[in-house]
Amino acid sequence: MKTTLSMLEGAAIRKILHIYLLLQFILIMGCVSNAYRQFYHQIAPSQYEDTKNYYVFEYSNVDIDEIYSLLFKDFLIIGESRFTGLYSKATQASLLASEIGSDVLIASTQFKETRTSFKSLSTHTAYMTATTIVPVEVDRYKHKAIFLKNINNIVPLWETKRKDFPVTSESQFDGIWKNIKYEVEIIKSGDDLVAFIDKRPSKRSKWKPDDTKFIFNPENNVGIYLKHDRTPIPASFKINQFGHLEITLFTNQERFSFERVNYN
Repeated sequence: MKTTLSMLEGAAIRKILHIYLLLQFILIMGCVSNAYRQFYHQIAPSQYEDTKNYYVFEYSNVDIDEIYSLLFKDFLIIGESRFTGLYSKATQASLLASEIGSDVLIASTQFKETRTSFKSLSTHTAYMTATTIVPVEVDRYKHKAIFLKNINNIVPLWETKRKDFPVTSESQFDGIWKNIKYEVEIIKSGDDLVAFIDKRPSKRSKWKPDDTKFIFNPENNVGIYLKHDRTPIPASFKINQFGHLEITLFTNQERFSFERVNYN
């Protein structure tokens, strides 16, 4: 009988403990969800009308200031937000981005540390009072978000199409290339090689024929690759030993490649 009661009491303690920790987590997350707004400060001298259409580009383990200098320097910085806490997705800053008139929001997160604290939990039954010391580990991240405005109405790379890059000469890369996700056509325009979507990947895909997929300079083999959500990523490009165009993203060293298509 005592064994059965002990089992029931143990089960009750575990259930209460689970609920307690869940509530603690929800409470903490609720606080973090407003951190972008809480730690926002204005840099631009003017305020702007709210926007409905804007891009959110999220990066991990990179210096977002360097990303801005490389890819977004033609955009005005409206303001920024910096804080350290639980992981918070950049989309949680979307409402703020809209309210302050952002056209683009770029954000990054970097793991900083894991902190362990101890919670005391007491449970009471008809037979006993039990106190349990519970370790709670929390991963903390450094966050930074930069809110940008396209005041000069430039056409950003992720909105460009084939018509924005006239063919100026021929190159050894000219033609159709594909991998398991995309089929692109590469042309030479000025000093750069530019790849455009040749066939729509799927009916649900946001990519359409003639959308720009990547661009690079064949002299230094450095350029920009647009990910599935059009996030621009600095990357290196090279022809590997198998004749494939190999692309390596600088942010996380992710690699993939395209092979030339011969339709003859």
